[in-house]
Amino acid sequence: MEGGWDNSGSSTTTEAAPVKNRLLQQKLVTLSSNFLRTNQFGVVQQELERLATEHGYENMDIRLLARMKQQMEYGVEWLLSHENEIAELITMVESKITSAKKRPAKEVAPKRRKRSKAARTTTLPPHQLREPRINDQVAAKVSSHNLWILTTVKKHHASQDIWEVVDDDDQSAEERHHFVKRNCLLVLASEEESAAGSGLAEHYPVGTRVLAMYPETTSFYQATISAGVFLSVDGKELCVVQFDDDEDETGQLPHREVPVRFIAVPPDG
Repeated sequence: MEGGWDNSGSSTTTEAAPVKNRLLQQKLVTLSSNFLRTNQFGVVQQELERLATEHGYENMDIRLLARMKQQMEYGVEWLLSHENEIAELITMVESKITSAKKRPAKEVAPKRRKRSKAARTTTLPPHQLREPRINDQVAAKVSSHNLWILTTVKKHHASQDIWEVVDDDDQSAEERHHFVKRNCLLVLASEEESAAGSGLAEHYPVGTRVLAMYPETTSFYQATISAGVFLSVDGKELCVVQFDDDEDETGQLPHREVPVRFIAVPPDG
């Protein structure tokens, strides 16, 4: 894959292959969004040179210089603090590229049959029928990543019917706010609504199509309930799912455990 970053902070890619490993994909999305937010080195340098040419260094606004200095420092600190993670991601990507090159074409897994929407008669759980409340955790579809991500409702701008949510990704150094329409929100069950014995899992029988939060990430992907509910060691109900396009090295879809409160019926379900 060839490409890079232009001076505006946008990615420029001439050729790209899809990343099917969900955990790797989520890490790359998080890494790139943080990089773009805190490491606009080329933009800062160009602006500094422009102002110096127009006004001379001695006449430049000290407040502007301070902001530029702070932005550069944030970028350096962020890169240093994520040095090991960046190295691990590079290794993971190189491994994926190598394994893809070595895999013969005949080993490509056969396409799965598409499921008929008419066959699905999923009943929405009660929490998905109510309006979002302040501090509710919701799955929000944000335009910046075109992904459903875990967020918390902060405010409802009633005049525009826009909901303000905050990204729940705990790797972020600062709050990231998103503004979405109601049809881009899926209310998630609270701790009480998803407690053991609540009956919530009854809404997700085997074969149900759902959006589920991929383990060790804060992103939701299309999946199918593949086994019955069971209790974790801490007494929380877990569902077993198979995520779409999550094939392992053998071409099979692994079964993954997801807390029942982080499962929702998708809009088209």
